[in-house]
Amino acid sequence: MTDPRDDDGSADAFSWDGDDDPTLVHGGRSAPASPDLPAGFTAVGKGSERVRRSTGERRSTEGPNSTGEGSAPVDATSQVVSESEGARRGADVALVALGVLAGVYALYTVGWIVGGMRLQNVAVVLSPPLGALPALWLAVLAPTLWFAGSVWFTRGRSLWQRFVWLIAGAAVLIPWPFVLVGTVGT
Repeated sequence: MTDPRDDDGSADAFSWDGDDDPTLVHGGRSAPASPDLPAGFTAVGKGSERVRRSTGERRSTEGPNSTGEGSAPVDATSQVVSESEGARRGADVALVALGVLAGVYALYTVGWIVGGMRLQNVAVVLSPPLGALPALWLAVLAPTLWFAGSVWFTRGRSLWQRFVWLIAGAAVLIPWPFVLVGTVGT
């Protein structure tokens, strides 16, 4: 069965026809009406006449779809849209980096559990049994407490300060018993 919106009744899977279909859903976000183009770049293709240059000029509109507008100044709303989009992309990168660091801290917790269990016999010899168990629990909880504390105490500060504390904690809290002994060694 063919789509009634097809012109000739045949649909090619590799064509871009139909992208301007009004019933097509684009993921919930609407694109800005006329995006800015950085200096030195040239817009090509369908809809390139609507792209503005960052100098405030509108792209020349020669061709079959010419509207003859010439140039139009850049309005403040398109600049706000592009600034908020840049901030959103920075927040996306920060969220991914925070997830990666959370995974590192989770692996550190597992490393302290495994390494601490391997060193339990040695710890009893070096310290009393009542002191070895709380030390093991503090070592296991240290990565989780550092991550939560770094996120909590830097919530009102700039993002780079949060990442400095998280990276410093990743350097300080390396599970050395697991790194040096591993799961098999003695």
